[in-house]
Amino acid sequence: GQIFEVFIHNMELQSEERNEKLAAEQASEKGERKHFGVVAVAAGEGTAKILKSLGVDVVVSGGQTMNPSTDDILAAVNATPSEIVFVLPNNKNIIMAAQQTAELTEKQVVVLETKTMPQGISAMLAFSPDASVEENVSAMMEAAKKAEQFAEIIGKNRELPQVPKNFMAQCVDFMKQVSEIKRDYPDMWD
Repeated sequence: GQIFEVFIHNMELQSEERNEKLAAEQASEKGERKHFGVVAVAAGEGTAKILKSLGVDVVVSGGQTMNPSTDDILAAVNATPSEIVFVLPNNKNIIMAAQQTAELTEKQVVVLETKTMPQGISAMLAFSPDASVEENVSAMMEAAKKAEQFAEIIGKNRELPQVPKNFMAQCVDFMKQVSEIKRDYPDMWD
């Protein structure tokens, strides 16, 4: 006979995601709530660890060619112990599914239309739990936009013949932020 529809799943990753969701649900049941929560989509354990270290509450496995369903994102939103949840799709193909979660939950869902991992990471670097929703949306999307502009410059001009005036200042600022993350989370960089 023929073999068709073969699926290969990373059981370790699935188990880790399940445990994260259960932990978030338990925290929610205990009343450990935060003003803001963040859900992000990421492919791979390393990227998930980076996002978690930046404050993401629940990471949904997905990315290019393995888009999570609306139900996957909804479960993550509902497992987040807050009433206001920012969602970082980190892929243009996941944005619509993320937007649909807002209609399916009682929580306030704010989808930041991040299309790449660098945009998502940059957005998290700009996130402030003390800011308002509007301030966070503005700061996070501005950071995501800068990440996109940087990627376009690099993609178009491998040799960077013309560099925008503040390009190096932005790079230095980014590297300072990365250094702080490395200092605060040394085990993540082994």
